[in-house]
Amino acid sequence: MNGGSNNTIRWPRNTLKTHQKILLATYQRLCSLAHHIIQAMPLSWNQSNCCNIDANQTATLRLFRYFPHQAHPRYIGSAAHSDWGLLTLVLADDLLFANRHGGQLEISLQSQKWQRIAVPTDDSIILNAGDYLALSAPAGQVHSPRHRVLLDQEKDRISLVFFFYPDSQVLVPPALFSHGEITDGDQQQLSLLECQAASAECSAHDDLLHTNMTFSDFIKMKWAQVKR
Repeated sequence: MNGGSNNTIRWPRNTLKTHQKILLATYQRLCSLAHHIIQAMPLSWNQSNCCNIDANQTATLRLFRYFPHQAHPRYIGSAAHSDWGLLTLVLADDLLFANRHGGQLEISLQSQKWQRIAVPTDDSIILNAGDYLALSAPAGQVHSPRHRVLLDQEKDRISLVFFFYPDSQVLVPPALFSHGEITDGDQQQLSLLECQAASAECSAHDDLLHTNMTFSDFIKMKWAQVKR
């Protein structure tokens, strides 16, 4: 779902109209929440003018269902990665409802050890900083965590994930083109900077990293890499 427009929505089959209305309302509320979070950010993070034009139209809400995998415990349902954008908000059934543990979301921080996401209440929303924010903020102040999903052997896992991007014509932050600004102690493995093509070959990727690009053009390049 992009921008709350029916022209850009791919509904699951047999989705009830009532459920569509609920999801559209959820989309709008998550857009509003993302703007409130951005307004609360320190000015030094350089996001005061990031999202005033078409960010609500480029944001994406996706519904994921991870089926159980009986043969292998801790089977990886979503491989390790970081998110490309500004913010990611996650609502998952194992976080919203007590005793609902179908798979689990794990993150890896500076220690590079995987740990399960723990939340204080059953109605929590997970907030992840994205790669764009990590690169826009002063070096080392924001961490875009690598994360993955492990499958359960018996229960499926359903999560609603909201990806919030900056305006499409915002320029990719200069820090992206000089990744060395991030000190060795805070070095981050960001998917935005990686070649994610299936062949692990991106002929133009390194050249594009050193070209002044809009976020929209850069993300188009990234989607082309991950298309399977």
